[in-house]
Order: sequence, then structure tokens, then C-alpha cells
Amino acid sequence: TIKALEDAKRPYVHLKIPKNDEYNLGKLIFFFESLTCLMGNILNIDTFNQPGVELGKKYAFEWLKKD
Repeated sequence: TIKALEDAKRPYVHLKIPKNDEYNLGKLIFFFESLTCLMGNILNIDTFNQPGVELGKKYAFEWLKKD
């Protein structure tokens, strides 16, 4: 996939973590959460008030209670 993106001159992010463990996964999650917040700010989107997310949670919990 990376070669195809490079050949097409498309931007991409390639991340490497030193070890697949809780600590590094936490750092990766923090990176993506920070990136979401930053890009929301740049694109003038309130990333902390997304009604679709709350509605999705509501539907998920209702679905889980069906059994």
C-alpha cells in the first residue's frame, strides 16, 4: 500500500511503534485524539460536540440490551 501511495504521489502517515503493548498503544491513541482535535480546529469543526456520536452510543447500548 505504501508503494502504491508513493507511486501515486499521495500523502500518507507511516507510524512505527517500538513494541505492541499497552504503553505504546496509549501513546498512539493519544496521538490520534490530538490529531482529531487539531484538525477539527483547523477545519472549524467542534470535535467535542458531535451529536452523531452520542446517538450512535445510544443505539449501541439499546442493541446490547436486546438479549
